[in-house]
Amino acid sequence: MLTVIIILALLVYGVITLAHLQSRISESRANLESLDNAVSEQAAKNEDMEHAIENSDDEEILKEVARDKLGLAEYDEKVFYAG
Repeated sequence: MLTVIIILALLVYGVITLAHLQSRISESRANLESLDNAVSEQAAKNEDMEHAIENSDDEEILKEVARDKLGLAEYDEKVFYAG
């Protein structure tokens, strides 16, 4: 009878441990997916920056960067902000 109780206790412990590990695996998978998305976003930003660096002598790209990133405008240009 004692061996049956010990086996049942080990079985219950194993099931609880398995459930806990399954929960940790699910959390890790969600974290991995989040990190994969962040890597993809950063890769896209890097690609944009590489393009900007390669074309840094292109006047139109310089104007675009000045407008979009720095908030600058040409001398006679009127800028309207929708709020």
